[in-house]
Amino acid sequence: MATRSYTDDEVQAILRRAIERQQAESDGLGHDELVAAAREIGLDDAAIDRAVTELEHEDEGKALAAKVKARKRSAFWKHLFTYLIIVGSMLGLHFVGLAGAWVFWVVFGWGAGVLLSMPRAFREPSEQELEDASRKQNRRDRRRQMHQARKLEREREEERRRMRRLGIKSPAQTEIEHAVE
Repeated sequence: MATRSYTDDEVQAILRRAIERQQAESDGLGHDELVAAAREIGLDDAAIDRAVTELEHEDEGKALAAKVKARKRSAFWKHLFTYLIIVGSMLGLHFVGLAGAWVFWVVFGWGAGVLLSMPRAFREPSEQELEDASRKQNRRDRRRQMHQARKLEREREEERRRMRRLGIKSPAQTEIEHAVE
């Protein structure tokens, strides 16, 4: 069987396809594998760690921006839905004869507010909005951590009480008694 030779373009295409298939079949590289691969091409560990940190920070920033954008759009759609329901009801009352011409002032005034809020809902979040959302998320995370720490402490205290009630000594108490003896 004659051996086949490949052009540079074919080699690139074959290698690219092989890499894509291998990546599709695997779960990706672990951190240690990434560092090892970087060492093989001459990068030091500190450079990889900085790049990983920067990439994680960028991903967090993108996720936060998407979250802020989704929240703004959701608020706008809720505002518009509320406007349509209330204004529809008011116009219905007007046409039935139960409300006066003042209804049109409400329709146009509130409608102007809805229209003026639309650009804010569909533009990219500003730096201030992202900073506020980040501060709010950090505050939520700290509160969640404090709540979990208090819950864990309560569970430990309950376990200590239960052990005292049953007359069971903790491993630390047993160790202290052995040391004293």
